Amino acid sequence: MFVISLVFSKIKSFWDFCGFGNFGKKIFFAFLLFFFQAVVLAQTYTITGNISASTLSCSTLKTAGTKVIIVGDGSAGSSLLMNDNLDLTCLGPIQLIINNSSNIDFRIQNYDLTLAAGSSITFNGSGTLLPITDDNACSSSDRIRIGDLVVSSCTGQGAGAQSSFVNLVNQGGYSPITATAMPSSICGSESSKITGTASPSDGASFNWYDVPSGGTVLLSGNNSIYNTGTITTTKTYYVSATYAATNRTLAYTTVRKAVTVTVNPVPNNVLNGFTGETICNGSQGTLKFNPDNTDFRGPYTIVYTDGTTNWTANIQTASLTPFNVAVNPIITTNYTLISITNAVGCIRTAGFGDATARITVNPTPTAPAFTQVNPTCAEPTGAITVTAPAGTGITYSIDGATYTNTTGTFTNVAAGAYSVTVKNAAGCISTPTNVTINTSPAITNTWNDVWSTGSSPTSSQVIEFASNYDSTANLEVNKVVLEGCSCQVNAGVKVVFYSGHTLKTQNQVTVAASTATKAAGILEFKNSASLVQVNNPDPNNALTQNTGNIIYNRAVTGIKAKDYVYWSTPVRGQKLADFSSTIKYLWNATLNNWRVPGLLDMQIGQGYVIRRDEVGNFTGTFTGIPNNGSIKFSIGDIGSFNLIGNPYPSALDASQFLDTNSGVLGGTIYFWTHSTAIQARINILLTAGSGDLAYTSDDYAAWNSTGGLKTYEAANDILDRVPSGKIAAGQAFFATSIASGKQAVFENIMRLDKAGDILDNSQFFKINSNSKTSNTIEKNRLWLNLTNTQGAFKQTLIGYIKGATNEYDNVYDGVSFNGNAYIDFYSVQNSKNYAIQGRALPFDGNDIVPLGYKTTIVGEFKIAIDEVDGFLVNKKIYLEDKLLDKTQDLSLAPYTFTTEKGTYNDRFVLSYTSKTLATDDFETEKSGVVISSKNKEIKIQSKVELIDKVMVYDVSGKLIKEKKKIENTELILSGINASEQVFIVKVFLINGTTISKKIIY
Repeated sequence: MFVISLVFSKIKSFWDFCGFGNFGKKIFFAFLLFFFQAVVLAQTYTITGNISASTLSCSTLKTAGTKVIIVGDGSAGSSLLMNDNLDLTCLGPIQLIINNSSNIDFRIQNYDLTLAAGSSITFNGSGTLLPITDDNACSSSDRIRIGDLVVSSCTGQGAGAQSSFVNLVNQGGYSPITATAMPSSICGSESSKITGTASPSDGASFNWYDVPSGGTVLLSGNNSIYNTGTITTTKTYYVSATYAATNRTLAYTTVRKAVTVTVNPVPNNVLNGFTGETICNGSQGTLKFNPDNTDFRGPYTIVYTDGTTNWTANIQTASLTPFNVAVNPIITTNYTLISITNAVGCIRTAGFGDATARITVNPTPTAPAFTQVNPTCAEPTGAITVTAPAGTGITYSIDGATYTNTTGTFTNVAAGAYSVTVKNAAGCISTPTNVTINTSPAITNTWNDVWSTGSSPTSSQVIEFASNYDSTANLEVNKVVLEGCSCQVNAGVKVVFYSGHTLKTQNQVTVAASTATKAAGILEFKNSASLVQVNNPDPNNALTQNTGNIIYNRAVTGIKAKDYVYWSTPVRGQKLADFSSTIKYLWNATLNNWRVPGLLDMQIGQGYVIRRDEVGNFTGTFTGIPNNGSIKFSIGDIGSFNLIGNPYPSALDASQFLDTNSGVLGGTIYFWTHSTAIQARINILLTAGSGDLAYTSDDYAAWNSTGGLKTYEAANDILDRVPSGKIAAGQAFFATSIASGKQAVFENIMRLDKAGDILDNSQFFKINSNSKTSNTIEKNRLWLNLTNTQGAFKQTLIGYIKGATNEYDNVYDGVSFNGNAYIDFYSVQNSKNYAIQGRALPFDGNDIVPLGYKTTIVGEFKIAIDEVDGFLVNKKIYLEDKLLDKTQDLSLAPYTFTTEKGTYNDRFVLSYTSKTLATDDFETEKSGVVISSKNKEIKIQSKVELIDKVMVYDVSGKLIKEKKKIENTELILSGINASEQVFIVKVFLINGTTISKKIIY
């Protein structure tokens, strides 16, 4: 059921019906006029209940003057069912109001509701459209049109609709009012003007708000323009239009229209801003711009100036992005930041943190001038010397990368092309100068029974052996060295250098391999012959490397049964098994013990101990590529013993070797030598110790810069075994480590003496030879021997040497290696036992040197001078026996004494003035200790320190009485079973002081 109420209708004879007269007519007319006014304002069409669109006629509604259509009376729900297209444009602009609990239902089919332009739609309370959910009944073809505008479709997609049904309902409907902000986007803190436009514009008044509903009116009336004033954040404003009632419409207010004014940030204050740099003249500089703001993102534009020209940089990425200066300044230039404009056009022109940055331009050096030296055969590398530019802070390079050279001189430069540049103190690098080092061609002097040049080769000539060569037969008279730049032995040719002869080359040695018609060449060195090479091979140049095998022989004479020889290999590729089939050992420096090596190639620089079971002579033969150049060998931890060996087929200068390795090795080296044959223990009971077989006396010969020690008291000079300081080819030796994790280094320079002369290669330990050491510094030395009649022998050396001190000197002092199982003899200094001790110059005539010894043999021994040199030749040399209170002039005769087993480090003192030990009561009183004897008692009193222990000896050195841990100032010894005789009493105080006195008991 529905009711249509036309407020305005025809009225017939109403006054007749009411019985009014003329007066009444007048009154009624006035009332009617009022009523007519009211009904005009109430020209509405109200739908109560449900009505279908197909039953409505635009022309009928127009005839009724309808300007307001209301769905529902606000209490009971009503519905306008869209079962047909409903076009109400003939009504002109109208108001469509959907009241609480009512709706317009589009669910039947796809139909449109069309209103005239200027119409409005208002939803009150729960008034709505159906459907307002996107279900199967909702279609984009369900549309509401106002004029040419598709205000809404069910899904918000049809024909470019402004909104969906849901959005239209949520925003309260549609108002024919528009609002535009000018500008709609501002920067930082600015204002905007918003213009409202109502349709129709006649009779419209405007209401301005800053909330979508409710709230306080900001401005109302006929003000179609609203000025926001200064705002700092993005803000949305709302405007509605209010229409007063007219003869065609009810009074109504449109839905609020929203308009947003966006406030964009101006680029923030830049804390870091510009950062400059230092460049070299001719290089491009870089200015770094850092906005220092996490919200600051690209793109943005920076304008900066160099004072003359403005430059622009467009930054597309985030902050902290550096950019290159658009010009290359040739002088130091300041760049100033003018403005920053962000992506939305907001600009900052002031308030920068670091607005100015400097590009400092340093001068670039000029291209270098130079001189060069090209390699020769004798000197395989060249040199480049930069002559200009020069000055403080200048460094030089020949590879364009390494600038560590401060002199401008480059040596050891191989042949090739180089790019020479200089860098100044500011780090600026010059343009390069190209330099080519060329190798000078060498003359080849060929041996083919005679030399092709007519004379022996020189150090600048290549030696070529095209026929057999014998140094004994073919070496020039009175010459022992054949010298050349390099050496080549052709296939099928045999070249032999005999003992005492040397082949010396500046560079590589090549021994040709076999061919289809000829055997491989042979280059052989007999016993003490030598191959000396001067220059180190270049690892990057195969032409400097030795190729082909040599044969090196080392003869060992006088081998005893089951004797050991210490070997090292002078060649690469020598298999240990091929060298000897007998027992072999290596020394393990870490475990401090011997081990059996594997039977692979002998390691370069390693010492090997090899036993010979047969008596007689033995020739060790090494076959392989000769070792040359720098060689390194890893040593054990600090304090360990290391068995190492000469790696070259020529002698090694021990002095240069120890100097080079002074931070790695102790200054003394030790050579093993068995001076007497091993024999049955029964033959040498006095010295043998335990075991079925024993040596009479075996030990290590020692050498350092002070001198050498022998291990055998030879009957003549032929058997003198004093080390010469020249380590023979094939010889191994011991040295001690003074650092951990290091390597001992061998260099070619050690193959010649300091004057550049060939070294004596003859002294190989196990060879009976006599080789003396020439002195290059002042040395005044004394060799003392400790011996007995059964063959025990030990030597110590004391030298007054230029450069030595009375403290430990690595170069001049050598601790006792103590290889002798029976006796040891040494000097004592600072609690160390020295086999060799260097002492300071100038010489002090009052100098005293404590001597000590250790023995496992009881009996008579002798201390004697073996040799003296320097000013000690004319000196009196005294030995004081502190135990027996005796002094012996060793210059006149040896000193003989008896001893028990033990270690005696405070019995003997060496001096150069005649004096005896203090034994009287005056001296003991002076020391604060009184020793006296009475009634078969010995009384000791100390006035200055507690007594630690007391020892009583007879004149032979035998211990008679001992008392320990006394810790008192007085002691009385009695009960000594002996007839009246002489005793020596030694008193040891707690503070370490020792006092000796001879008494009559």
